[in-house]
Amino acid sequence: MSTPDVTVSLAVYNTMPYLRETLDSLVGQSIGHDRLEVVAVDDGSTDGSGALLDEYAGRHPDVFRVIHQDNSGGPAGPCNRALEVATGRFVYFLGADDYLAPEALERMVGYADEHRADIVMGRVVGVNGRFIRQGVFRRNDPDLDPYGTELRWSLANTNLYRRELVERVGLRYVEGLPFGSDQPFMLEAVVNASRIAVLADYTCYYAVDRHERTNISYSTSYAERLRCIEVLVSTVARLVPEGTPRDTILVRHFTWEIPSLLRQGFREEEARFEQVVADVRSFVERYGNDAILAQLRVVPRVLLKLTAHDEIGLLREMLAEDAPEHPALIVGPGGVYVDYPGFSYADPDPAYLVPDNIGFRDRLAGALTTAAATWEGFGPSRRLVVAVETNLIDPRGLAQVGAMVRRPGDEVAVDDVSVVAGGEGSTVIVRVPASALTGPQADDAHAGWKLELTVSAAGFDIEVPVPLAPTDPGKTRFLHGGSLGTAWIDDEADALVLHARRTPLLEVPRAIVRRLSPKRR
Repeated sequence: MSTPDVTVSLAVYNTMPYLRETLDSLVGQSIGHDRLEVVAVDDGSTDGSGALLDEYAGRHPDVFRVIHQDNSGGPAGPCNRALEVATGRFVYFLGADDYLAPEALERMVGYADEHRADIVMGRVVGVNGRFIRQGVFRRNDPDLDPYGTELRWSLANTNLYRRELVERVGLRYVEGLPFGSDQPFMLEAVVNASRIAVLADYTCYYAVDRHERTNISYSTSYAERLRCIEVLVSTVARLVPEGTPRDTILVRHFTWEIPSLLRQGFREEEARFEQVVADVRSFVERYGNDAILAQLRVVPRVLLKLTAHDEIGLLREMLAEDAPEHPALIVGPGGVYVDYPGFSYADPDPAYLVPDNIGFRDRLAGALTTAAATWEGFGPSRRLVVAVETNLIDPRGLAQVGAMVRRPGDEVAVDDVSVVAGGEGSTVIVRVPASALTGPQADDAHAGWKLELTVSAAGFDIEVPVPLAPTDPGKTRFLHGGSLGTAWIDDEADALVLHARRTPLLEVPRAIVRRLSPKRR
């Protein structure tokens, strides 16, 4: 028998009914059965997964090799067992509840041979709402920088590895970790690879989020998670010399894994939360530095800052269930700050700074609500007056707030905008001329005019859509389904209806609608 091009390692533990689609995706690979080997390790399944593996092995003995063993407590053991018997030039790790696109293996093996790559990262996307960062998959890259800013977010093992690399370095998974055992494996492969290639123009891997959330990473206790994260972070420190490359990778852990200990510990170990804070503070003291903290988004940065200073009370405020979902944004010297516990306008701490335009826009957009919308005036001077509540506080009047009406094919600046300051935010009053709402329209729910706020503050320039939503789309015909107003025709009432997020605002008789809207074809 000739050497297969690729051995797929499949660690299986109670993944029915997802397993069948996984196995079908392997049987249907365009690379062909003569170039494919599947080593499936049943890790003590009790739901029929083992029997299904045997069924597929019976139908495709040239492809499948099934190994049954007692449960080992995680995927690392089965993956190592598969590596012991793999014979392919490459190895590939597939989750037993995920599946591959038909040409995935053929394309990745061909790409690896073409570019002499030790690792090929084929595009991975999420299914059932599972979030997979796509930064590393923006474009094909035959020679990826192993210490670039994108690879750190993609340390899962769902890649093609040259088996010569695996055996030369002695790559194996750390056993006994309930989650994250693939990260040390991937990191050691990255450090030792001669070349890493990214195949982004074809979706290779579909990562499934089980509806019932039975993936092991969802059920890991705080104590287990603490132990796993210690292994992950210490592995980075062991493999990557101190300096910018190490800091670049550790940003990932200080963004996700380490702050997650505070959140989980607060939920599960509230009675001993002081010890949780001490656990996290140990990570900050041993592995953190100012260069890492400066690269974090504001939430993990503030959490870790409070942790480093042992601010137990402020951490409890920030992690509490009744903490504000959209805290105030305060325009101040040096930038825009988030009013999280511990912030002082008199002495603003840079830890509370919003880092960039995206962060500012998302935080402002998430808090916008339309408090009221009414018509005023008659005839050519008729205006729609919209009151928009925001979480923006501007004590020194440093921000400039305007508005823009966008219509298909054009846009209209609104020159009558005022800001009313409040204790927890500001209300923006926008007076929109009726003439600005009469651009080309269609029956499409996404056509028509849209209102946006334009905000300039502390060097940021953003545009934020003003949100509205319909009450009963089932009985209406939309004129505008965008940000301001959802305006639509209610056939029962024979009127144009403008509706905010909370309550219907206005019904305009159809006769007036005809005056405001152009004739339809």
